[in-house]
Amino acid sequence: MESAAVTQASDERRERDPGQDKAWEPLYERVWVELNKRVTFAKASPPPGFDPLAATQGELELFKLPPRPDRTTNPRAYANWRRAMSPPLRFVLPEVLPGLVADLTKLFTISRTRRQHQFLSGLAPTQEVSGNWSGACVRNNPDEGYVLLQATWIVPRPYPPPPSASGGAWLVGDYFSSAWIGLDGHDPGSLSLPQIGTAHCVSVPKDTSNPGDLSVTVGAWWQWWLKDDPFNHPIDIPQSLFPVQPGDLIYAQLNVLNDSTVRFFLKNQSLGQVFPPFDLTPPTPSWPNPNHAVTVEGKTAEWIVERPTQPTTPDLLPFCDSGSVVFYDCNAQVAVSSPAGITLEDRQLQLARLIRLADWTPKKPGATYQPGMDQPGIIVSSAALEGDDAALVSYTGNSA
Repeated sequence: MESAAVTQASDERRERDPGQDKAWEPLYERVWVELNKRVTFAKASPPPGFDPLAATQGELELFKLPPRPDRTTNPRAYANWRRAMSPPLRFVLPEVLPGLVADLTKLFTISRTRRQHQFLSGLAPTQEVSGNWSGACVRNNPDEGYVLLQATWIVPRPYPPPPSASGGAWLVGDYFSSAWIGLDGHDPGSLSLPQIGTAHCVSVPKDTSNPGDLSVTVGAWWQWWLKDDPFNHPIDIPQSLFPVQPGDLIYAQLNVLNDSTVRFFLKNQSLGQVFPPFDLTPPTPSWPNPNHAVTVEGKTAEWIVERPTQPTTPDLLPFCDSGSVVFYDCNAQVAVSSPAGITLEDRQLQLARLIRLADWTPKKPGATYQPGMDQPGIIVSSAALEGDDAALVSYTGNSA
C-alpha cells in the first residue's frame, strides 16, 4: 500500500503545474548542459558476482566504487565501508550502464518542488539554533580538512504536523523535509555544499484525520549547493533506478578526490541496490567573480534534517513531522597536514555541535499557519547524541 501511495503522489506532483515546467524550460536546459560537463560515471559496471571486499583498489576505482580505507589507521571508515560493500549488492547491469550515462535525463530529474539552503541562524552561531537545519555538525582544526563523510539512516514515514486541536483535522497542504550528509555550507562565508540524501513529502488533499487519505512521496537526491544561486536545484534520482520507501536503511558517502572533485555513493542497504557511483565537479557560479573559485573547503561536516525552501525563493516550505531520524555510523575523515606529510584521521561526533531548528517564519495578518509553528522562535526539531557515532534528530513541533 505504501508503494502505491508513493507512486500516485509522485505522478500527481508531476502533472500539477505543467505551465510552470514550460516557463522553466530554459533553466532546465541550462542545468542539463552543465551537468553533462560536471558528472562522470564509470565506463563499466561491476559484472555479476563481483566482490568489492576482495577487489583491489584498482578494480574499485575502475567502477568508481568507494576506495577501501586503511583498516589499521582508519578503523571506523573501514568498518562503514565494509558494511556498505557487503551483500546484498545489486549493481546496474554492465550492458545497461552505457545507455543510461549517455543521457543523464534517464538517471536524474531536476526537483521542481523544493531546494536546499545554507545554514540559516537567527541567533549567534555558537548557539546553534537554525531556521532550516537540525542535526549535528563537526568542525575542522587548523591545517586539516574533511575528505570523507559517511552515515546510514532509516527513511522516515512523513506525517503532517499535529492538528491545532486534539482530534482535529490536518491542515490541507504539502509538507516537506530532507535528510542528508554534507560538507561545508554551515558558515556564512561558505560558498558551496556537496550533499546527498533522501527527501520526504506528505500531502493532505482535504480536511481529514484519516492516515489513509494522505499521499506520501520519498526518494533519493543529491546536490552541489551553491551560495546565492536560487536556480541551483536538488537533483532527484528516479525510483525506477533507485527504489526508496519509508523504513529503508540508506547508506551515503561523500569522498573528496581533490578540492574540485567529489565522489557520490548511495546504497539502499535494505534492498542491496547501489546507484551508479559518480564523480562531480563544482557548479559554475552565477556571478562573475574569478576570485571566488568554487572548491571543497572541508571546514565542516554535517548530518542534517532540513526544512527545504521553495524553488527560486528564500521562502521555507511547510515542515513535515518526520518523527525521529537517527544518523548511524557517523564518521568524517580529515586529511591532516604536518611536516611529515598528510595523514588521514577518523572523527566521529564527540565534539559535534548540535543544531535545533526553530521557526522564524514572518507572520502575515489573516494567513493560515502551520499548526505548532505560529510562535516566533518555537523549536520544531531538536538533536541529541546517541553515542559517539549516532545523532538523533526528533520532530517536536507544537509539543515543545
